[in-house]
Amino acid sequence: MNTKNTILLIIRLFLGGLILTKGYGKLTGIEGVTGYFASMGLSAWMAWAVAIGETLIGLAFILGAWVRVAAAGLIVIMAGVFYFAGHYNWMTISLFVGSVVLLVTGAGRFAICRPKAKTATAAPMTTATPTSSVPPSSNPQM
Repeated sequence: MNTKNTILLIIRLFLGGLILTKGYGKLTGIEGVTGYFASMGLSAWMAWAVAIGETLIGLAFILGAWVRVAAAGLIVIMAGVFYFAGHYNWMTISLFVGSVVLLVTGAGRFAICRPKAKTATAAPMTTATPTSSVPPSSNPQM
């Protein structure tokens, strides 16, 4: 078993479970979340977008589907958390750093969506085509 892939799986499951529970919690208590977002000057649709986004990102991390896209989305959400809410705790920093790791490395081997194995392909054979139909020795321009 490859250690790198095992570590990526653990990171994905940890971050996925963490952000999935945060997103689901926002969805089930959306009235309070929209009020909190309003207190920061953000609109209600933003609260819905974050709640749905966190839920989908959590599922993507756990399943290993579109992990780089999900990681980029979570980086944007965490940047918003840092900027608007000013939350710098172990959870937000872990989510941010873990998302950067997954954005750079990808999902690893134990994922639904993983890159196809690279196969060696031979270069296509080409034949030289003559530029002139006259043999070089009898070409009057030479």
